[in-house]
Amino acid sequence: MANFNNLPTLKKRFESYAKMELPEMFHVTTESNARRILEEGLLTQHMGKIHGSMDTQPTEPVVYLSKYPDSNNLNSDLFNTNEKIVSLHINPKCIDLSKIYPDDGMFAAIGNEDYFETTEEIAELLNIPMEEAQYIYEKTYEVNSDNLKEWKCFALFYLFTEGEISVAHDIPKEHIKFDHYVEIKYL
Repeated sequence: MANFNNLPTLKKRFESYAKMELPEMFHVTTESNARRILEEGLLTQHMGKIHGSMDTQPTEPVVYLSKYPDSNNLNSDLFNTNEKIVSLHINPKCIDLSKIYPDDGMFAAIGNEDYFETTEEIAELLNIPMEEAQYIYEKTYEVNSDNLKEWKCFALFYLFTEGEISVAHDIPKEHIKFDHYVEIKYL
């Protein structure tokens, strides 16, 4: 079991993110789904029905948000439809920080060694001592859906650096508005 609170430099670094104002947030989806979201809100019960899901995700249902209006989710099932793609603006003030997780893309990137491969890369990425980086490196081998709560402290870091979070609560319709149609660009 990981206990990141025992890492004083990391803990201090993550506490600094909690003092920062959240960026504007967006949710990208199909046009027909956007209509439903604007009427009902962004509901966790629909998790994965449009975008698909990753291997490592929280055990509680979440919605995925990005600080990028066109999203980072170019690999999702969303772009395999014939529908127009819509970006919805989410008021960041409605997000309960106690109910956020790092986006599941963080865990896929860790597993694929895209995010970091070595203790040295962790130390540099997080600006922490090598001993703390070594602890994190060892814990990455234990990441699974059942222990993601232990990794919640990484959520704001991942949001501010990579631009995405998972939110484990519904977003009321009053906090959602149409932003724009997304032009699909394939990499």
